[in-house]
Amino acid sequence: MVVLQNYIATGTQLKVERPGKATTISPCSSIEGPIVKLTNGSVLRLNSEQEAKKYLKDIEEIIFLGDLLISYGDFFNRAHILVPAGYCEEYWIQELEKATVDMFGNLDIVKLSNLVDISEDSLNELLKNPFYLKPTAQDSIKISEVLNIPLHPAYTFHWKTISFDELKILIDWLSEMKIIREESKIKIVLPLKEEPKRILELIGVQHSAVTNEFVVIKKDDALAFLSNLDISEKEDVEKIKKIIEENKEKNVLDIINILSKIKVRDKSGIFIGARMGRPEKAKMRKLTGSPHVLFPVGQEGDRLRSFQAALENKKITSDFPIYRCEKCSKDTIFSVCETCGRKTKKQYYCNICGNIEKNKCKHGEAKTYKNQSIDINYYFNSILKKLKIKTCPDLIKGVRGTSNKDHIPEHLIKGILRAEHDIYVNKDGTTRYDMTQLPITHFKPREIRTSIEKLKELSYVKDINGRELENDDQILEIKPQDIILPSCPDSAEAGADRVLFNVANFVDDLLVKLYGEKPYYNLKSPEDLAGQLVIALAPHTSAGIVCRIIGFSKTQGFYAHPMIHAATRRDCDGDEASIMLLMDTLLNFSRQ
Repeated sequence: MVVLQNYIATGTQLKVERPGKATTISPCSSIEGPIVKLTNGSVLRLNSEQEAKKYLKDIEEIIFLGDLLISYGDFFNRAHILVPAGYCEEYWIQELEKATVDMFGNLDIVKLSNLVDISEDSLNELLKNPFYLKPTAQDSIKISEVLNIPLHPAYTFHWKTISFDELKILIDWLSEMKIIREESKIKIVLPLKEEPKRILELIGVQHSAVTNEFVVIKKDDALAFLSNLDISEKEDVEKIKKIIEENKEKNVLDIINILSKIKVRDKSGIFIGARMGRPEKAKMRKLTGSPHVLFPVGQEGDRLRSFQAALENKKITSDFPIYRCEKCSKDTIFSVCETCGRKTKKQYYCNICGNIEKNKCKHGEAKTYKNQSIDINYYFNSILKKLKIKTCPDLIKGVRGTSNKDHIPEHLIKGILRAEHDIYVNKDGTTRYDMTQLPITHFKPREIRTSIEKLKELSYVKDINGRELENDDQILEIKPQDIILPSCPDSAEAGADRVLFNVANFVDDLLVKLYGEKPYYNLKSPEDLAGQLVIALAPHTSAGIVCRIIGFSKTQGFYAHPMIHAATRRDCDGDEASIMLLMDTLLNFSRQ
């Protein structure tokens, strides 16, 4: 991701050749990173994000983009035949275990340690963490020779990517090499030649270009390279040339296995093509015009559809419902009188009779609304009086007109309060936050910005190994109903933490100022959202899924248990879902 200058990021959709049509990308620290060529001609493998950032400005070419880890489920779900994977640590460690059991009858680390002359602690660590710990080239060669297993993938090269003729050019070049041994270290020095150097790059051998004169392969890379070809001294090259000529009908990897005393597996496997589908996404959903309230401003709202423009025009002409307050003896557009606070009586409209109390008259079915001009200053000032404020936000935006069949508008108070809290309304009356869906099964507390104490309150008491939760680096299994929301510091859009914090404050103000109730959330910071409930909803589905927030990631992805994604009828191949704060939904959701 770093070497592509973050063109792809966590949550980016990629269209891939196989096994399915598309996928969403997540970083993985246990697979092999990219091999790059620097501007000075050196070639190296980048093993960490820090390394990639260090060399980013000096990268001239990406030779290999690195490994891509695809789950078996993707093949199974698409009924796609499994394709050969490149030889990796997962294969190697199992071959090591099997060879040990075959030799000693069980996985006897003590006997293995004595046999290969590697400490028991080192072997135990290697067996526990084969993806993150690798043996030295010397130890790897020793293990392979003694147990008759393939060379470790870290010291295996992409032999299948070159042709027979290219192999010959490479071997001819080795006739000019100088092998330098200093104590336990080894170095290969070759004259710089463009064509054979390019072949060295293509098989993925790390090397340095020195003063535009020499190519130098050092340490473990030098030892592994010589081992792949079974070269001890420069004189061995002539013998190798003869063997290559005798086997020219074979592919390069088969020839390497004839040359080497150690088995060498196919490092490349299958290369697949991919292109970006849609970029990662995490943003508040906004309707056309970014309205704060589903209240019509008509043409009087001007280009911005703002109430400020309508107030200057002193009226709004649009379709409004008809209600009558019997106490005040006046018509209104609200179901509760803005003057006395009493419930109003629904009225109907007939083009001939005018306002009537029933939905039918002798002329037929009456409308539940009528096109009328209202005194927006009167309604707006009534709202300000109810809120006990004299000023309001500089810009409050409505909609051009309502689209529901009865043309019922939202209460104006909601628009003022949403504008104050910098949130926007969706067509159902709620505030939604859209995100790219990503599955997750385990997490670390430090990755989600939630304290140990809070996680314990949320029932995360022990880690995956049964140990008490005590520090930020322990791995926890996520519960099926829990979700981790995006809060990307590099995004131009507000994170879910900030948006939902604003929505919670809006809901509390609404409860107090419109409904005369006590505030519900009482949040002091976005971190207090941990433990709160939301409703997850995916496009083209009608059922919302109640979820619990447990934290926030520095990505633009909606991390949730696979069961949540399955419940929303999505398979995480670039889909997106939205969430709504539960109390916001209960108060403001409307089918109208």
